[in-house]
This record gives sequence, structure tokens and C-alpha cells, in this order.
Amino acid sequence: MKQIIIVLAMAVLLGSCTEENTNPPFVEDQTFRLDENSPAGTIVGVVSGYELDEGQSFSLRITGGNGAGTFDLDARSGHLSVADPRELDYEAHPELSLEVTATDDHPNDPMETVVTVSIQLRDLNEFPPVCPDQQFSFGPMAAPGDTIALLEAYDPEPQQALLFRIYNGNEEGIFGLSQAGGVLTMVDTAALHASAFSVFNLGVEVRDQHLDSKADSAGVTVEFLRN
Repeated sequence: MKQIIIVLAMAVLLGSCTEENTNPPFVEDQTFRLDENSPAGTIVGVVSGYELDEGQSFSLRITGGNGAGTFDLDARSGHLSVADPRELDYEAHPELSLEVTATDDHPNDPMETVVTVSIQLRDLNEFPPVCPDQQFSFGPMAAPGDTIALLEAYDPEPQQALLFRIYNGNEEGIFGLSQAGGVLTMVDTAALHASAFSVFNLGVEVRDQHLDSKADSAGVTVEFLRN
């Protein structure tokens, strides 16, 4: 009797192990967002899915797009994390794509699903604009609306628009400065000629328009050549 029970148990076990594998793991393409320059260990997201065949589970692995070793993927939990942040540069790679393979644990006929996991990098404002100190001069024929100078400024971050303003030294309203473009113009010639000064030291701020905006300031010296 004991031998019969053992044989039956082995038959049941063998039958369960060789049950036909009918479905691969169900995993779809997924997209995550991540700040550029995120440090090692940062969790990007969880690559999720499920097994359609009862009693089976599946594991995950990165099978493409990770030559630089930027990401690590936990085979069981699906946690995708940063392993090496050197490639997480928005200006160089605004989006990275990984090939991820899910493999079920059927002992004889494992099935796979291959998906694309996209990581879109968020552009951080890493550097402020640069506006050096500058000097200009103009003569007595300047009229209201005339351009005196075009201020020099740039932003190390690509595609960043700059905003200009005079924050000091223009209390009499002699000069104007276009917010976009940094064009310094004559506004009030009467106040100019009435002023006791021939040299005006303007404090100028230049600010980028990033959500996390940064600014630089400069001294702009403008000399009025009266004769």
C-alpha cells in the first residue's frame, strides 16, 4: 500500500511539473520619468506585470540598452534603480530605452515576453545665465527710443530664453531696457541733460525662464559724451 501511495504521489508531482505552459508573462511597455543626474540608488520605478498561468511566477532582466550599466533591475520585485548616473544627462540623452525580458519559471517550456522600458529625463537648471560687466558710450544727439547698446549675455543651458531688467542706477528713468533681448535705449533726454552726471552705473539682472530659474547680475557703465 505504501508503495502505491508513493507511486501515485510521484505521478501527480510529475504531471504538475509537465503541465503545458500556455501563456507568457503579461508585461507591457512602460515609461518612467527621472531627474537628470539622479544619484546611484535612486528608484526609477517598478516594472510591473503578472503571470497568467496558475502556480507560475516570472523573473525580469535587462537584455538591451544598458551597455553603460546605468540601471539595475531586481529580477523578482521589478524595482528599476540607478546604478551609474554618468549617462543621466538630459542634454546628451533626453530619453533612454531599455529592453526588458520577462521569463516564467515553467521547468520544461519557459516562455518570455520582451518589452521596452523608456526613461524620460527631466531637464534640471544646472547653471545660471552669464552676463559680464560692460561699458558703453553715446553722444548728445541721442533721442528718445534710440538704441544705445545691446547687452551681452548667454545661458550655458541650451534653448533658455533670458529676461533683462535694470534694478539699480536708473532712478531718474533716463534709460530703458527691453525685457526680452536686452536692448538698452534712451527714454528721457530731458532728465539726461538735467543730470549732473555723465557716467551712469546701472545694475542689471539677467534671469532665465526655467521653472527653477537662476539669475546673474552685472554692472553696466554708460557714459554720456556731452560734446
